[in-house]
Amino acid sequence: MRISTKRHFKSGFTLLELLVVIAILGILSTIGIGSFMSSQVKSRDARRKGDLHTISQALEMYSNDHGGMYPLSHDPNVSEAIKGVPYGCGTSTNEACSWGDIFGNSNVLYMSALPQAVNGYGEYYYYSADGGSYTLYAVLENTLDKEVAIDGYYDANGDGSLDDCGGESCNYGIHSTNTSLPTPTLPPPAP
Repeated sequence: MRISTKRHFKSGFTLLELLVVIAILGILSTIGIGSFMSSQVKSRDARRKGDLHTISQALEMYSNDHGGMYPLSHDPNVSEAIKGVPYGCGTSTNEACSWGDIFGNSNVLYMSALPQAVNGYGEYYYYSADGGSYTLYAVLENTLDKEVAIDGYYDANGDGSLDDCGGESCNYGIHSTNTSLPTPTLPPPAP
């Protein structure tokens, strides 16, 4: 009688093979989630830039109707006036507009709603104007964006604060065609 020396192995995966597959899946999912999150940040920033551009177009229409003047960013007759929004809504040029509300008056509608910033990061836009020119500010999440104020921020209301854009430092701005963006302010040195 002859004894077979062949061993019969059960087919299947070894523990090492399973660990390698799990590691590869983990790496791929990390890369995928990182790319997804990056595209979400860029999408929100693109919306912020688009909102400011749309507001800018409405401000230019306002300027055409008001002899080249832009709405002020504060009521000059009131010391505690709301800052950071255009004045020129309602029946008076001294009535503050609100983000998310109509920008216009009883005669003309410039925007059906002033856009509100994307919630969760730099939740506010900031408007600064002296009548002859304006600047709009926002916070971009992607600090590597080529249009972000490098190593600084915009002091939108000129008081030296770092929280003009809803508790955040404004790092992006656009301006009227007859002026330029102010030079970004360097952040204070770390203690």
